[in-house]
Amino acid sequence: MFISLYYIITDNFDKNDSDFYNNYIMMKKKIAFYTLGCKVNQYDSEALATQLKNIGFKLVKKEADLAIINTCAVTKVAILKDNRMIKRARQENPKAQILVMGCWPKAYRAEVTNLQPDLIWGLAKGKDLVFQINNLLGKEISKEDNKTRKNISRKKRKNTTEEKTEEKKGNNCEQTFFISTNEKTRYFIKVQDGCNQFCSYCIIPYTRGRLESRSLEEIEEEIRAAVKHGYQEIVVSGVHLGLYGVDLSENKSALKNKERKIKKKNKINLVYLLQCLAKIEGLQRIRLSSIEVTEVTDDLIAFMKNNRKMCQHLHISLQAGCNKILKAMNRPYTKEYFLKRILALRKAMPNIAITTDIIVGFPGESEKDFEETCAFAKRIAFAKIHVFSFSAHDKTPAFNMPNKVLPLDIKRRSVILHSFSNELEKEYQKKVINYYQQQKKNIPVVLLRNKKDNYLKGKTEFYFDISFTPEQIVKEKGELKFGQVLEIFSESLNS
Repeated sequence: MFISLYYIITDNFDKNDSDFYNNYIMMKKKIAFYTLGCKVNQYDSEALATQLKNIGFKLVKKEADLAIINTCAVTKVAILKDNRMIKRARQENPKAQILVMGCWPKAYRAEVTNLQPDLIWGLAKGKDLVFQINNLLGKEISKEDNKTRKNISRKKRKNTTEEKTEEKKGNNCEQTFFISTNEKTRYFIKVQDGCNQFCSYCIIPYTRGRLESRSLEEIEEEIRAAVKHGYQEIVVSGVHLGLYGVDLSENKSALKNKERKIKKKNKINLVYLLQCLAKIEGLQRIRLSSIEVTEVTDDLIAFMKNNRKMCQHLHISLQAGCNKILKAMNRPYTKEYFLKRILALRKAMPNIAITTDIIVGFPGESEKDFEETCAFAKRIAFAKIHVFSFSAHDKTPAFNMPNKVLPLDIKRRSVILHSFSNELEKEYQKKVINYYQQQKKNIPVVLLRNKKDNYLKGKTEFYFDISFTPEQIVKEKGELKFGQVLEIFSESLNS
């Protein structure tokens, strides 16, 4: 779970709509953000916060006029956290109106309606939601302002209503350009949204819709601005990241001028995007948030091996190490295929960190199936396992599957896999540090915002963190800044 409040500084609201802009810029209403879920959700909150701040709203932590809760619905546990977060938002903002948005109301509007928020929204779509927020907070609209609103509606949005606007088809990747100055020391950027895979347990295709990719030009522009503001590592995020560009390549009308020229010689895909980003001056590290094993192509492996801006870390969801369960999950691979791609990665990059997700207690998972998953995870030697206890969504096929696993068995298996993950994590970190010490190489890290008892914390390209003192840093010119890439003397670290 992530709880986030974002402070945005770049003013890129569409000032061509001058009457619309001037109508709102003097408003000083206070807004608090509460965001749960994935990196894509966090990015969506940042994009909305940008638009609101750029037209005069003030972002606060509590005592707000409006509390916005951006929800997650990936599991039933996530929905319970949504409920708790709404209660917390009401406690911290007793006089505030409440807006609930995100995947939960998109999938289960009736449940959210029962909580009686002041506004319910699905996925944010630019000015539609901004206008509704303005109306919610009681801003009076003059006849002239209303005329401006109608003009904007004809040009830029469809019939807008509080209950139905977000249900209409639109581009979930259409973002207001922004740069955030929040507590993060790495810059997260959403390049793609939506998923066509329809795994039997997953609600995401029903909430975020089909594949949608952002323009390559827009992504490059945003990252250049992020680098200018001091970010040295970017995390490229998406719901189905490995299929970035598929919809752009198929739809010529969606391409911008530069991309039409690109398409004559190159296919717009994830590898080509990374090639373009790696050329951005000042950007030192590029990390992928997650990817499906079926998209770990030979081209991607070769690029990661040969370009040192790429972090040697991939998060590849396994979900189960048993073919029977993988088939029931509607995952598009077998464990043999998964192993084959991991071996190809390790052959090219022996130290690469492979982290993963595994679901325990999927319907039909016997004790033998679970043991098979554990044995397979050990063979892969993951650097970390994110363990998820199965909880069924009634909108997914898995909800009606027979042979449900007892809750006590799910909990027991989860504890076993968590303990196993901790062992794998320690073994992997020891392996990497020993390698650097034997090679007498320094370890690069991104300096994080954690400091205690004179110790600093940094994130390695292999995803794990290390603690160190200022004396262990290879001398840098100038003052240390959070988010910058430093080198640490490896011989000073305990393996």
